[in-house]
Formats: sequence, C-alpha cells, structure tokens
Amino acid sequence: MNHSYPFAWLLFWSVTGAVWTLISATGCEKMPLPVRTSWHQKFDWKAEEYFDDPQAIALCEAIAANDLQEIDRLVAAGANVNALGKGKMTPLLWALPDNHPERFGKLLELGANPNVIVESDFNTRNSAIRPGDSVTHMVCKTHFPGYFELVFQHGGDPNLVNPQKKETPIFVLITGSLVQRKEKMRLLIDKGADLNALNASGVPATALACVHFGQYDIVLMLLKAGADPDIYLENQNSKLLHVVIREEGRLPQMTPQQRTDYDRLVGWLKEHGASFENARADIERWRSWGANPPSRIKELREAEIAERKARDAEPPSRAKFP
Repeated sequence: MNHSYPFAWLLFWSVTGAVWTLISATGCEKMPLPVRTSWHQKFDWKAEEYFDDPQAIALCEAIAANDLQEIDRLVAAGANVNALGKGKMTPLLWALPDNHPERFGKLLELGANPNVIVESDFNTRNSAIRPGDSVTHMVCKTHFPGYFELVFQHGGDPNLVNPQKKETPIFVLITGSLVQRKEKMRLLIDKGADLNALNASGVPATALACVHFGQYDIVLMLLKAGADPDIYLENQNSKLLHVVIREEGRLPQMTPQQRTDYDRLVGWLKEHGASFENARADIERWRSWGANPPSRIKELREAEIAERKARDAEPPSRAKFP
C-alpha cells in the first residue's frame, strides 16, 4: 500500500475490508470465507469513546448503521450534526469511511461543517488521518465517487489551510487524487481557490503539478485560470519557467499525451512572453556553482536572491521632464 497517499486506506478497507479465517473441519481445510469489517471496527472507533453527549453518540451509531431515517429523527430531536468530540471528531468524519455517499451526503444536507481541522489520527496510526486534516482536505484524495462534489457543494472551503502541511485543497488534489482530477480542479477554480498560494515547501500549485508526475494539462489549466507564472519559489530564484525547462529531462519517459500537454504548456509560456533563453542561462549559471563547497553555493544563492528582491523593491522609474 502506497503510504504517500494515506487516504487511499479508506478505499482499501471499503473494497477489501475483510478478514480471512481458515476453517478446518475433520482435518480438511475449507475455502477461506470473507468477514466484512467496517472502518469503525478496523480502527476501533466507538462513539462513546469520542463523544460524551448521548445524542451525539446515538447519531454516530445511526451513521455507522446507515440508518438515514434515524439520522433525520435524531437531528430533528436536537442532535447536533456539528458536535465536536475528542480530537475534534465530528459526525461528518464518522460518516466519511466505507463509501456510503447517502449517509455522507445526508450529514452535509443537514448542515455538517466539512472544514473542521482535526487534532488526532483517531487510532489510524497516521496511515489515513493525521492531525491538521479535515474532511474538506480528505475528499481531495479519496476515490469515493461524488464525495468531492458533495463537500464543495455544501460549504467546503477551497482555501482551507492544513496547519501542519500548509496545504490548501488544490495541493492535496494535485498529489492525492487519481480520478477526475481535471474536473475537480475546475470546480476548485470556480469556487475561488487561491491559485498563487505556496505550500510548506514554498512551491506554488503550478510548479507542484509540473513535477508531480508531469501534470502539464493541470499546469496549463491553472495558468489560463489566472495563476501567476512569475511567482518565485520561496527562498529561490527559480519560477515556473525554470521548472518547465528542467522537465525536458523527462521527455523520453513522457507518454504521448504528456508530451502533447507539455508542448502546449511551452507554447503558452512563449506566447505570454516567457524568455526561455534567459531561464536556460540561469540554469547554466546555477549548474556552474556546483564545483564550489556547499557553504559557498549557499552564499552565492542567497546573494543572488537578495539582489533580485532589492531590485523588485525599487519603485518604478519615472520619466524626468526639464
């Protein structure tokens, strides 16, 4: 299981969620029988261990049982669909696993807030949920159909920041989603996602999409939607153009579609005034520093960044009249 996509565990346990038991009778082994194991069972989620309020406990039990009528009845009777439990557990998070869109959508329709930042891994040993996550972030990497759309149709914040990773949903989508990525990205754009935000590594979404498995079509989509191609990576003098040029090293490994998307991206950048000649000169200069000790390379880089920042801070020159 690829742990670089921790939320994939939700899909894994919803699809395979089984414990195989070998049954032996009179010395003869029988065919192993699958025993369905829910997410709540797998990670020992017991409502009474996360909530003190009896109504919240009953609501979570109805959620686990997929009893939509009971969910409606409990909420009508006063159960808080946004009850906060230990570690910022919520009824909506309780409804998220095991690919049951009806119960998940029901909670959202009843006003559940998907933007609650959790403070625990809830016994998943950081394999699926980590402090700093939210339902809004997690649906950006789930394979469950419809979950992403449900959240962003019911108050999901496209600019919600994970305080641990400094990631907004757009970054999670780039690195975590394998299905309908373009459609989901379009929805985030339409919902007002900040296309120029930087993640914890100081990288904008355009550069991240470029280097993360060559999502050049996503890069171009972001640029056409208004992403700034001239944002510098934090504490570097590189920007998207330099990243795109370095991707030339991957040309032999690109699929035909990736190559087409890459060429379109290069064409768009040239049409919008990007100087590939100057960027290549930058890369060659930085490469020439490689013969120096690391401390000297750091000095050269910091001096160049400081010079660029000072130049950018200068007020625009004004024409002088006699």
